[in-house]
Amino acid sequence: MLSLTIATAMTQSPAKGIKVKVSTSAGADLLVDGKASSTNIMSTQLTPSTHQVTVKYGNSFTKTYDINIAEGGQTSFDFPIEGTLQISCKQPANIMVDGINRGKAPQQLNILGTHNIKIEGDFATYFDESDHVTVNPFESVTRNYNLKKRPPRTYGMVMANYTPNGYGGMLAIVKRWGIYMRVTQSDPGSFNEESTSKRYTTSGDKGIGIYKKDSHTYLMACAGVMLRMNKWLYLYGGSGYGKYSQVMKLDRPESSSLNESRQPYGSKGVAADVGAILKWKALLVSAGFSTVFGDNNGGALKEFNIGVGFTIHKNKKR
Repeated sequence: MLSLTIATAMTQSPAKGIKVKVSTSAGADLLVDGKASSTNIMSTQLTPSTHQVTVKYGNSFTKTYDINIAEGGQTSFDFPIEGTLQISCKQPANIMVDGINRGKAPQQLNILGTHNIKIEGDFATYFDESDHVTVNPFESVTRNYNLKKRPPRTYGMVMANYTPNGYGGMLAIVKRWGIYMRVTQSDPGSFNEESTSKRYTTSGDKGIGIYKKDSHTYLMACAGVMLRMNKWLYLYGGSGYGKYSQVMKLDRPESSSLNESRQPYGSKGVAADVGAILKWKALLVSAGFSTVFGDNNGGALKEFNIGVGFTIHKNKKR
C-alpha cells in the first residue's frame, strides 16, 4: 500500500504556469491575486484559471477585475484608469507637462495624477504661465489659458538716413512711446546737374543763356514722438527746421556782365516730418516724408526719405 502511494505521487506534476503581463496607468497601484507590484506593470506566471487583478489609486479609487488564463489564450492585460486633460490657449503656445514637451495647444492628454503644466508663448510678446493640475481616474478636466502680454521693452534705435537731397541719421529711444531726432543735410561739394537744360531767360536785362543745376544747400533737422503699434511696427511724427536752396549756373554766358549763378527757387522755415519703421529682430528699415512750410520760392520742399539701422538692447532675444 505504501509503495502504491509513492508511485502515484511521483507520476503527478504541479500545474504549469503561463507567463502573463498585467499593466495599469502610471501612478496607480497594481495587485494580482493580492500580490502587489512595485510598478504599474507586472510580469508573472499564472496557472490556467480565473485570477483577480486589483487597481488602486490612493484612497479614492479601487476596482477589481477578473482575468481568465488558459493555454493559447490572452496573456497581456491592460487596465488604464487615466482621465483626460484638455488644454487650450488663446495665443499660439507650447505645452510642457512635468518638463516634457507635449507639443502645441490645443491638445487632449490622457493623464492621471497631479502634474506641473507650463504654457509657453512667444517669448518676446508673452509671459509663460505655470499651473498645477490634478486629474483623477476617468475624470475629464479642461484648462483654458490666456497668456499675459509682456510690457514693451525700451529700445534704442540708430539709423542711417537718405533723401534725394542729402543724407544723415536718426536716433530714437522708445518703449510704448518714445522720442526721436532726425538730421539730414547736403554734401557741400555735391553737384547735381540735370540731363536736360532749362532755359530760364531769353531776353531782357537778365541776359540770354542756358542755366543748369549746380550745387545746392540743404538741411532738415526734426524731432518728435514715436509710438509702438506692435512688436514690428513703429510710427513717428515731429517738426523742426528745414531749408533748401538750388543754385543754377549759366554755362555759356554771352556777356561778362551777366550773372553766372542764381538761386531761382528754395524753401526755408518750419518743417514737418512723418514716417514708419519696420523692426525685424534687431534690424530696422524706415520710410518717411517731410516738407517745409516756411518761406518758399518756386514751391515748398517736399521729399521722401528711407533708412536702415539696428536696435540697441541688453536682451538680444528681444
